[in-house]
Order: sequence, then structure tokens, then C-alpha cells
Amino acid sequence: MKGFSWILAGVLMVSFAWADDQLVLKNGDQLTGKVVTYSAPICLFDTKFGGLVRVPTDEVLGVSIEDPVLVVFDDDQRLGGVLSYESERLVLRSDALGEVVLSAESIRDIRRDYAAQKTKEANVAEPEASYGEEVSEPALDFLRGSTVLLKDGQGEFSLGLRYSRQRFTYPTMFNSDDILNTTSNRLDTVFGYSLGLANNTELWVRLPYVFTNVKDVSSNEFVRSDEVNDLGDVQFGMQYLIRPQSWDWPSVSWSVRVSAPTGKKLDYEAPENWKNLGSTGSGHWAATTGLDFTRSVDPIVLFGGVNYSRFTQFKTAGRKVEPGAGLGLYYGLGFAVNERVSLSGRMNFAHYDNVHLDGVEMHGSSSEQLDLGLGLSYRVNRALTMSPNLTFGLGSEASEPSISVNFAWKM
Repeated sequence: MKGFSWILAGVLMVSFAWADDQLVLKNGDQLTGKVVTYSAPICLFDTKFGGLVRVPTDEVLGVSIEDPVLVVFDDDQRLGGVLSYESERLVLRSDALGEVVLSAESIRDIRRDYAAQKTKEANVAEPEASYGEEVSEPALDFLRGSTVLLKDGQGEFSLGLRYSRQRFTYPTMFNSDDILNTTSNRLDTVFGYSLGLANNTELWVRLPYVFTNVKDVSSNEFVRSDEVNDLGDVQFGMQYLIRPQSWDWPSVSWSVRVSAPTGKKLDYEAPENWKNLGSTGSGHWAATTGLDFTRSVDPIVLFGGVNYSRFTQFKTAGRKVEPGAGLGLYYGLGFAVNERVSLSGRMNFAHYDNVHLDGVEMHGSSSEQLDLGLGLSYRVNRALTMSPNLTFGLGSEASEPSISVNFAWKM
């Protein structure tokens, strides 16, 4: 049996180039060599000079393996990445999820991920073809705004197109046979840039240019229309990863978003007020802050968050309007079909307090919105990801349905 162990060690050493692994035991011992098998309750470890040894996994405090691995936990969940034990923490580094802090007691098996290793070797052999995320990562654009996606020094340009339509139909006061309807068709073209910084921070800015076409129609009397092309409300913000995902807890990040009133807020009075639907901006500053959470349950990623918004006052028809504060909640999930395609669904809820008009609270003016978003992320190549989305407003107070597509280029 001892001879067989030596033969096995020899075969394993010939099978692949030696890359030192390390075991850290609870008694303080450290072993350098190679993990042959790690399957609770036994780890077979081939030391450089002492041969093959059997180590009970319940005695293992940490393990470091240079090659990509697949970690299988007690409940059969799986995560892929590179394992390392550092600063008294067992960390799995995944290109898709960042750093995940683990407990050795929760690990059932550690298996070498040979497919990921081949991808890694190919990327090393052809560095000029590598941009941003590795090819083996799933497309995770649905997590934008929920966690930090860019590495330190990595930039990303984006171009978004969003189409929406609003329509109001009502009879006139004087002739019930005459029907009025006002329709607004709006196209937002959004140019964006994001930058990853050290300490798990991401900064971003969005510059929208808006085209609106408004048509006001009376079935018996007139057809009139108006068009507006102008800058929309510029937004900028920050996402900070407070803590990465661990085995027991999801990742937690803090987000801040500010919207400036750079768009055109129209203020026509009757009978021209139908043109107000052509506004390209809100007319006020807005600031939103919140906490966001993500949790990987391979191959599904769960995400959600809570946020709070405040708005400055603005004037319309000569009167001061102060929008009510907003409280928002969202949750969703993404499913990685393969390394190129991911599907996602997201539910958004927002409550806005009563509006104040000239300092007087307008009771009954509060509103609640519920939206359902369905999306797809497709990695065209290592640099470019395309993400079409469809959003439905649910309920009478919700926003109008919209269709959008976002293109993101990682630098």
C-alpha cells in the first residue's frame, strides 16, 4: 500500500507542472506541496520531500491553491475561483463575484477546474486578446448598480437607448362626441463612463440626450404636435463595496446617486400645457442613497436593496412645488445560462410622500410605483456586452412600459 502511494504521487507529479499548494493546520503546522484530493473527511497531500500524507479535513484551517478550483459545500452549492489563506482568512477569489470569505469547516470537496485553467493559460499566452473580465465569467451586467463590477483602474464606456410612450385620452367638457388624446414618444440616448478604484470603489457618470415628440389630437377639430431635442438630467454616483460575500452573508455595498436639473423643464399654461409632456428634465436636484446586497447560489445570483431619495423644490405656473421624499425597494435574480449569456428579472417598488405646493401639504398626492423588469446580458466579445431590457409598469400609478438596450465596452 505504501508503494502504491509513492507510485500515485509520481504519476501526479508527471501529469502536471508542480505548483506549490499550502495547507495550514489548526495546530499551527504548515505543509507545502500539492493537494492530490480534498474530500471530507480526508485530504491527500503530497509534500515536496515527505511523500503523500493523509490529513483529516477537520484539522485544516486554511488552504492555498494557485490553480483555479471548484469548491463544493455541504449543501451541494458550488463556487469557482482561486483559494488562498491570508491574514488568517480563507478567501476564494472569483472574477465573477470578487472576494468570498469561506470557512474550511463548510467545505466538502475541492476539485481542480481544468477548463478554467486552460482558459487562464490561453489568456496568458495571448495577452493582447484579453480585455477586462475573463471569457469564462458569466455576463453580470444585471448587477450594475447593485455591486462593484470593475477592477482597480478598469474603465467602461456605455451607450444606452431607451424608448417610452405616454398617452392620455379624455372627452371634452363641451362635446362628449369629441375625444382628445395627448401622446408623448420619448427616446433617451445615454452616454456613460464608469471607473473602478482601489478599495472596492466604482465611480460613474451618465449624460442623457433626449428627443421627445408630443402630439395633441382632437377627433373633430385639430391635430397639433411639438418636438424637443435637449440634454436630459445628468447623473453621477458612486458604489462602494463594504464587505464581500462570505459563506454566511451576502455582499453589502453602499451607493450614492445625484441627479442635476440640466434637462429642459417646460412650463406651459393652458391651453398649451399639453406641450409639457415634451420636458427632457425634472426641474429639480435629486439625491439617492442606499444599501445593496448580492448573494451567489450557483448558478443563480440573488440581489436586492433599499434606498432613500430627497428632491429640491422647483416652480411651475408660478407656484413652488416640493416633491415628497421617496423610499425604494428592489429585488431580483440573475441566471447564468453559460459564459456569454445571462437572464435576469427585477421587481422595483417606490413610495413617494405627499407633494407640498407653496409650502402647503397636498394630502392625497402621495404615490406608489411597482415595476417589473426583464433583461438579458450577452457578451459579444471580451470587451463588449449588450443588454436589452423590457420594463412593465404594474398598477395605475406605475410608469409606462419601456424598452431599452445598453452597450458596455470595458477598457
